[in-house]
Amino acid sequence: MFALAMLAGICVAVNAQVLFYTDFRTTPAGFKAASDAATALGKDDTLVSNPSGSTAPKDTVIDGCTLSANKSSTTNTVILISKGSQGFIPVGDTAGCTPGRLSLKNSGNSIKFPTVMGPCTITYYAAGSSNTTGKGIQALVNGISTPEAGIAELLLDTLQATRKVVYSYAGSDSVTFTLIAISSPYLYDVKIVTGMANVITSHSIKTPNSIWTRDNLVINSRKAGIDFYSIAGKKIMRSASSAIDVSAFPKGIYLARIPGTGEKIKIVR
Repeated sequence: MFALAMLAGICVAVNAQVLFYTDFRTTPAGFKAASDAATALGKDDTLVSNPSGSTAPKDTVIDGCTLSANKSSTTNTVILISKGSQGFIPVGDTAGCTPGRLSLKNSGNSIKFPTVMGPCTITYYAAGSSNTTGKGIQALVNGISTPEAGIAELLLDTLQATRKVVYSYAGSDSVTFTLIAISSPYLYDVKIVTGMANVITSHSIKTPNSIWTRDNLVINSRKAGIDFYSIAGKKIMRSASSAIDVSAFPKGIYLARIPGTGEKIKIVR
């Protein structure tokens, strides 16, 4: 069993129980009602926190989720996108991702999910709101900033390319996950299940979105090749490829680096 870790494209333990799930469009009932109401009015989206013109931003609770607008500005809003196809482009890591989304709109806006018991694993999808490289999502685990569960950057070489984050909490106590916008991200399906994720563990050390994992692949989104080192720092191999299958690597701990940069992740096989 691995301690607190971020994983990508990973399956979780068999017979995992779903503790919470939302697609921000059809489930749970509160999100569906908000989406249906906007659709009935012919709108593409509906404000779900800090309505326009409000002078006192206040939290909105939907299905146990607390949606909060940035308290430093009354112009910031949290928007629930109602149309299933609204703005969704199926590129990036989209396996298991559906089109309904929550727009966190502006920096500092957040969503806090219902408290659950660990050990458990949260999986969510995110994309940027424009065709630029931008900051992503800050994650809090029981109120503590946890980079492994967040996204430092959304590298948008394709418009609104989707990223998947899987993070396991190893404790047997209660845990609350909060996602905070650093810029203007979209959130898609969010699922929290019992148990720890498995297969391959990637621990992000710096800019976790440039080099990341999916299933047994280590991927360099900058397309500059990958160097592999033992945990003792000895170089094992260099590949010019931007994606390496590490399924044949012996069990152990490795570092994967982008040549000429400080970007690296720890791989546990």
